Amino acid sequence: MRTIVGAMIAAAWLASPAAASAQTDRWSPWVGCWALTTENVLQGRGAARAAALAPVDGDEVQSPDGSVPRTCVARSGDGVRITTTVPEQPPVTQTIVADGSPHDLIDGDCRGVEHTEWSANGTRLLARAAGWVRPGGSLVYAVCSLEPQEGEERLLAGETGRTILLGHSHLQFRRPGPNGTELINPGSVGMPLDHDPRAAWALYADGEIDLRRTEYDVERAVTQLETYGDWTERIVHRLRHGADD
Repeated sequence: MRTIVGAMIAAAWLASPAAASAQTDRWSPWVGCWALTTENVLQGRGAARAAALAPVDGDEVQSPDGSVPRTCVARSGDGVRITTTVPEQPPVTQTIVADGSPHDLIDGDCRGVEHTEWSANGTRLLARAAGWVRPGGSLVYAVCSLEPQEGEERLLAGETGRTILLGHSHLQFRRPGPNGTELINPGSVGMPLDHDPRAAWALYADGEIDLRRTEYDVERAVTQLETYGDWTERIVHRLRHGADD
């Protein structure tokens, strides 16, 4: 959970001291409590070492039965207070003020000073990560943002007037991108997440890409899936509703 919170903190930037009063608004999407919904998901023979958080109702820093890790973000002065609870461990609380100024940091017997800023484009974070890549290795940069189009100009730098296929989001779309590009996501056959449970895919023929949707027997698939155990509940919901909500 420290990793999840750390990633959120690493994305902090302020353009100038004059913008300090605006940092509270930048925290707005994160204020509230978030519960761990997926972690280290097994897919085939491999494992996706990742975690997903979903917003929950209420502001209790611990889940009702104490069995689900939870992170709560609350306003505190000019910043926020982040409290993370993990079953059978004491809560971890830290206060973040992303104004670029030095702030005293006390963690048990350790004392120091920290500077926290909003990141404009992730350049410093990427530079830091690049130092951990072994010779001959690759650094993969993926953007997961509250804003669907955030980071597109940087990611597509040098691309002009081309059709670019995207994936990962499970959302089918076709829309204009930066510099005359066209961005197309065929969606997901097995788990669309655009509130349409029909299988989403695309057909490329005669130089054209046609986005398609196909109905299938969702309940038949769900019935088989439920025989595998309770861990399929979230997947069953996605198949029936084409969404997480």
